[in-house]
Amino acid sequence: MNTKAGRLYEFGPFRLDVSEHRLLHGPDVVPLGPKVFETLLVLIEHSGHVLQKNELMMTLWPDSFVEESSLTQNISLLRKALSEAGEQQFIETVPKLGYRFVAPVKVLEVNGDKPIEEERNEQPSRSETPARRLMLSSGATLLLLTIVIVVGAVYLWRTRTRPSFTSGERVRSLAVLPLKPLASNGTDEFLGLGMADALIVKLSNFEQLNVRPTSSVIKYAGHEFDSRSAGTDLGVDAVLDGTIQHVGDRVRVTIMLLNVRDGKTLWSGHFDERFTDIFTLQDSLSEKLASVLQLQLATGKQAQLNKHFTENAEAYSDYAMGLYFWNKRSKEGLTKAIEYFQKATAADHNYALAYAMLADTYCLTIFYDSDVSPSSEEVIRKAEDAVVRASQLDDTLAEAHSAMGLLKTYENDFARAQQSYRRAIELNPNSAIAHYRYAFNLLSGLEVEGAIDEMQRAQELDPISLPINTTLAGCLLYTGQYDEAIKYSKLALEVDPQFGLARFNLAEAYEWKGLHHEATAEYLKLSEQQGYRLYGKLGLAFVYARSGRQDEARRLIGEVKRQFTSEEAFFDLPLQIASTYAVLGAKDEAFTWLERAVETWRARRYDLRYSRPLNTLKDDPRYEQILRRHELTKSLVSELSKPNLP
Repeated sequence: MNTKAGRLYEFGPFRLDVSEHRLLHGPDVVPLGPKVFETLLVLIEHSGHVLQKNELMMTLWPDSFVEESSLTQNISLLRKALSEAGEQQFIETVPKLGYRFVAPVKVLEVNGDKPIEEERNEQPSRSETPARRLMLSSGATLLLLTIVIVVGAVYLWRTRTRPSFTSGERVRSLAVLPLKPLASNGTDEFLGLGMADALIVKLSNFEQLNVRPTSSVIKYAGHEFDSRSAGTDLGVDAVLDGTIQHVGDRVRVTIMLLNVRDGKTLWSGHFDERFTDIFTLQDSLSEKLASVLQLQLATGKQAQLNKHFTENAEAYSDYAMGLYFWNKRSKEGLTKAIEYFQKATAADHNYALAYAMLADTYCLTIFYDSDVSPSSEEVIRKAEDAVVRASQLDDTLAEAHSAMGLLKTYENDFARAQQSYRRAIELNPNSAIAHYRYAFNLLSGLEVEGAIDEMQRAQELDPISLPINTTLAGCLLYTGQYDEAIKYSKLALEVDPQFGLARFNLAEAYEWKGLHHEATAEYLKLSEQQGYRLYGKLGLAFVYARSGRQDEARRLIGEVKRQFTSEEAFFDLPLQIASTYAVLGAKDEAFTWLERAVETWRARRYDLRYSRPLNTLKDDPRYEQILRRHELTKSLVSELSKPNLP
């Protein structure tokens, strides 16, 4: 990077010393990593102007391919480092474009008043005559031509010896579908999913390729499906599909790589190995695919690609079964997942990935099992034992760090949780679940812009995820980006028209845009949907209150209150009642229900801070009192919505 070596920049209470490569806050040095420092310097040098994300990435990483998540993480770390300056904003996110440094910047010269630009344009030395400059220029040109010829020859040789793809055909996104069992043996179904998951993990090491997560493809396990249609639904360039058969001590796999755009087969292969050598089969498949797709590993990733998490076929089979039930995301499914992950670790005491997933499953049971108390110490202890064991065996597992982040969030240790999520993303930048959980962590810390950045990255990696699209829409509502909130709500509803939370977000976005007719239509649909009827009625009351129909609004609120019990409704309904009263202008009733929401852990800090319907309450001293009390009683249940948890 071309830095201004002798220059100092001052902004707010900070001073950036380029020559010493450090950021000062008064007399104190603010610790910044090298790339984070460079990111800050580039933003400051273009202060007041929007820098597009791809422009920033090309400037910061000119000689390597990196994912957008690397830039997002740098921006997030910068915002964290600058946060001690109070509420002052330094970096603005420009949706869909990039970032702008918005704080006033003062430039200081360390070498007197003479601008650096003049010092760098000095006359050439006497020894550097025009003739010598011409000779140097000619020599450089000759060298450049030689390099071009050599590089061109190497390129032609490589393209003749490797599969050729035009720029339009190059596969940039891929879905690995669960392999179909040829036999009626039920275990082959789980083995087919396990094989797909192993390939997803291996191929995710290639940062040039966006691989859909296992959670997106599991719905195809055990079902007949058309490969090309599945690829279209998943929004990918290509799908990897095939069959698997476990006969005696052998495993037979037939595989096909299909171009979704035109239905052409890009590659196919047949593999036959002993079941105990299934891991060799996975290596062969991933290496062949990397060759066919012309993928290159980032530095230091080769060990990850060749890693075998276990050499025990029985343990692997149990792990595949556990993975299947883990993806069910139900109380019953998680109970079965724990059983199989425990069997996997019993068969192989060094199976780090199985321990990591066991820990993750214990954490998820807290949200999906209403019988588990928020203060249940036994569940926490089991999760902690499993994740510590996983980390001791292999500290490079993104899954272990993601599970640790969830555990620490539950324990209200948000700083440690954030550290764990960042490490998970560093180890696997293509982990949608790590980005998604990290977004919630940032949101819990009231860093809504950073949360949106992380949620958008998760959505790019898993574009058909119901919880990701729905939660992203909710975050965009907080920042007034109603058109974008509508877009992601509709994406979620395309996947599942019965997903009530997405429809609720869609209706609210319509209402804030002044589209009362559209909002009313969506709330009416909710009022007829099992499990969301009370939300639909409250939404209609919300529309009526904003359009001056006070009596009708109060009538609907009264109906909801008469029907409401904690068992019948989702956890945040008291907060929604408070919000509707607030829009109605009934402050006393609003505060009564707001108190109830906080006391029963049915309010999230970011809702209290950012929810627009509550704005009319924020100038009342009671509101700040509730916020302060909520800081003392906050819990994971108050920070994460059960229906949205991945």
